[in-house]
Amino acid sequence: MPQKKDTKNIIQSHLTLIDETGARFDMSASTESLVPKSSVKSRISSSRQSLSGSSRLSLIAPKNKDDTFTSPVSRTSSQSSLVGTSRTPSQSSIVLPSRTSSQSSMPAPSRTLSQTSLAGMDSTPKRSSFVERTPSNEKTSRMSKLISPKVKSAVKTPMTKSLTSLKDVSNSETEFVEALKPHYTPGSSVAPSTTTPTQRPSSSMADAVEIQNLKDQVQDYTEKLDVVKTRLKEKSHDIDMMKLQLDQAAEFKIKIMESHSALKKELEKVKMEKQDALEGKDEYNEMAETLEMATLDKEMAEVKAETLQLELDQAKERIEELTVDLELLKAEFEKGNESEEGGDGANSFKVKQLEQQNLRLRDTLVKLRDLSAHEKHQTQNLQREIEEKTKQCNDLQKSNEKLTARVEELASQVNDLHEQVDAALGAEELVELLGQQKLNLEDKVVELEEAVTDLEAIQDINDQLQEDSRELEMQLREELDMANANIRECVKEKERALESLADRSLVIVKFRDLSYLGSDAVSHSELRHDIESCIDMKSVLKEVYKTLWKLK
Repeated sequence: MPQKKDTKNIIQSHLTLIDETGARFDMSASTESLVPKSSVKSRISSSRQSLSGSSRLSLIAPKNKDDTFTSPVSRTSSQSSLVGTSRTPSQSSIVLPSRTSSQSSMPAPSRTLSQTSLAGMDSTPKRSSFVERTPSNEKTSRMSKLISPKVKSAVKTPMTKSLTSLKDVSNSETEFVEALKPHYTPGSSVAPSTTTPTQRPSSSMADAVEIQNLKDQVQDYTEKLDVVKTRLKEKSHDIDMMKLQLDQAAEFKIKIMESHSALKKELEKVKMEKQDALEGKDEYNEMAETLEMATLDKEMAEVKAETLQLELDQAKERIEELTVDLELLKAEFEKGNESEEGGDGANSFKVKQLEQQNLRLRDTLVKLRDLSAHEKHQTQNLQREIEEKTKQCNDLQKSNEKLTARVEELASQVNDLHEQVDAALGAEELVELLGQQKLNLEDKVVELEEAVTDLEAIQDINDQLQEDSRELEMQLREELDMANANIRECVKEKERALESLADRSLVIVKFRDLSYLGSDAVSHSELRHDIESCIDMKSVLKEVYKTLWKLK
């Protein structure tokens, strides 16, 4: 009897459903309770706790490569699981754990899908679970092929990091585990669970922010590329100007080298002429000295000739005097012979002495005549030589004047050539400086071309990344729309399941009431009708499970 009273109290208690918003719905009319309210409330709360079954999201690390599915058949217990994967860097698995299962939460890019766990009425609770593990997807990123090692080392963008994370996540394996352990306390009313869908943090906003950042980076790189192109155009214009200047400098250098070689030849010629002039001047000096010596010799010869002439005159006078004396002596000798015939010895001696003196005087006179003739001949020769030297001296003076004028002219030309050589050396230094500047500009052009090539590669990479980000955004939006549609369908299925669960709870309560109190055929027909409706509800729940299974 106490058990019947408890059953009546359960039948007469309110069956209340609490939806997601917290609103309460009375599923049966309220009756007077014969049992204290505290006991009824405690039983209702226990039944609610057993039926609610907290819905959690958990990430299960992959352990097995084979997908396993375990679903024991039970009339009183059933379960549903929703497993979904997306292409976002995070993968979600929805787990409906039992009271003893560990709970873990996971953020997802879109709203989480609420799951409904239905507890059975069997006294021996059974447990059904399935484990799914998606195979690894060895998908190679397209961008990793586009990026060269040089550009990859130089450019590290957030998009590459996100692509790397996407690749890591796509290569990872997910394992979905759902375990349901229904709990039921006999004699307690069954109430539907209050399920509040967990709000998953939206990663689509983060993707949008990342896409915006990538667009900003692409714009920055585009602006930098435009600036580099502008600078490259300016540098190319400067390089063209430098090339023109270099060509002009090369032509100027060629002309200067030609003039330099001609001036060098002229300088050598002038040096030779100068050397000849110096040699002629030396010869002139030697001839002048010789002329002076000849003049001195002439003067000395003239003095000597005058002296000899005086001596000759004196000798002639002496000869004349001696001749006169001789004649006088001859006359006296004749007179003495006539007067004195006895003095022959002494006169003969004097005669011999006089004859010897005459011979000596004749010899001396001959010598003086020869010497005078020789001196005269030498004097004539010296006069002729002096005349010739005088003519040569006059010629040399004239040539000296000409050579002096030529030397002055050549000295002025040499000064001009020195100035031109100095100018040519300055131009050569200028040409060398321009050549060095040209080499530096060519190096800068090569560097700028390499920078432009790198920036163009970066631009292509950024364009490809932007296209991939657009495709990813479109895919994420499509998946988000599909997920939202699936969520709406799941909410509808959940509502229908909750309604069916409430009807089932009423049928079970009525069945127990009839089993304890007994009823007529009408009650049995109603019970049969309720049981058929429960069977239909079970088929509906199977369809819901299939739908949830497809939603993974």
